[in-house]
Amino acid sequence: MIFPSFAIAIYYPQVGTVAGLCGAFATMFCIYILPIATYLKHRWTQINNPEKIKELVEADNMNLRQSIEDIKNYQNQKSSEMNKYIMLACLCFVIIMYGIMVFVLNVNSFIHTITS
Repeated sequence: MIFPSFAIAIYYPQVGTVAGLCGAFATMFCIYILPIATYLKHRWTQINNPEKIKELVEADNMNLRQSIEDIKNYQNQKSSEMNKYIMLACLCFVIIMYGIMVFVLNVNSFIHTITS
């Protein structure tokens, strides 16, 4: 377990900067990308729920007109939820770009310290 850090320390004595880069990458992935991607997938599954439309179509409703109205209402609701999802996805994209920029700035700082 100590060998990789020891090997890096022999050739590059500032192990902390390498650990900082690894930490910046792990932070970008674990805090910005992974939770946002998981949440967006959850919302997408909620919006495009095939079980709900199947339930509305196969309902034992004697009133066909009411069943058709229920399906139209569900489609309108789905459309409005999709609009909200698109706005949320755009906001999440901005947050992910912020995380990537933090990582890129750390890499830039690392490259600047190597060349100096």
